Amino acid sequence: MTKKTKPKRRAKRKAPTLPVSVVSDGGVEFQFADAVLEEAETVRRLAHRAVDLVVDSGCHKMLCAYVDERLAYVTRDQGMKNMTDFIEEACAGQKEVPRD
Repeated sequence: MTKKTKPKRRAKRKAPTLPVSVVSDGGVEFQFADAVLEEAETVRRLAHRAVDLVVDSGCHKMLCAYVDERLAYVTRDQGMKNMTDFIEEACAGQKEVPRD
């Protein structure tokens, strides 16, 4: 007869940390987990998706004011020439292609 072995005790799993928590106290505030904030590519994709949502909801004027503030912040570090080129490149999609 074989001897029955006792089942091994398994360590309890920790609940996974949510990537974001939403705090609602008269307004809405997102608090991103460090795992989200440490991944530059994740933040980039999140920002692009947020821009799409804001524009699709018709709040593009508010978004433009935010972009204005952020570009002013970056300009201090990179210089005005680079920002002018950046803005001209972004607007280039609106220009009509010359026809021959």
